[in-house]
Amino acid sequence: MKDLLLNPITGDLALTLKDTDLVIVDGVDEIVQQLKIRFRFFLGECLFDPSKGINYFGQVFVANPNLGVITNLFKKVIIGTGGVNNLLSFSISYDKKKRVLSTSFSVNTLYGVVSYSGGLETVGSSVFLIGSPGSTSSSSGWSFTGLTGTRTFVEGF
Repeated sequence: MKDLLLNPITGDLALTLKDTDLVIVDGVDEIVQQLKIRFRFFLGECLFDPSKGINYFGQVFVANPNLGVITNLFKKVIIGTGGVNNLLSFSISYDKKKRVLSTSFSVNTLYGVVSYSGGLETVGSSVFLIGSPGSTSSSSGWSFTGLTGTRTFVEGF
């Protein structure tokens, strides 16, 4: 599997500085990028297939969110991501006073275990999975453990 690398801060296509070539990403980096993309994708956003995406406005960003429904939506996104073999763990919570939805999950991938722990934050019409719920800190909520060692990923887009 290969994909075009997106800048982890802006979400734009990443270019090399030397000759402005597009950069290809694969392996665990591609899986993390695909998970981020799939969580940012709103239902109806794709002109080619409006049935794709998460129904954030109808089922997540509502006055009394149903955690069971949101759990099923998020699990479907995770399991449907290329390179993800299976879901190892998943948890979700909602702080009604702060209106913050937090989630954590671990997945077994072709390359090792990818984990995420943090919150779901909206900025304008964009959704961000952030490492620290309620703030877009530079600490990442994404990590990887596999044959090549353990590392965290740059937070963003």
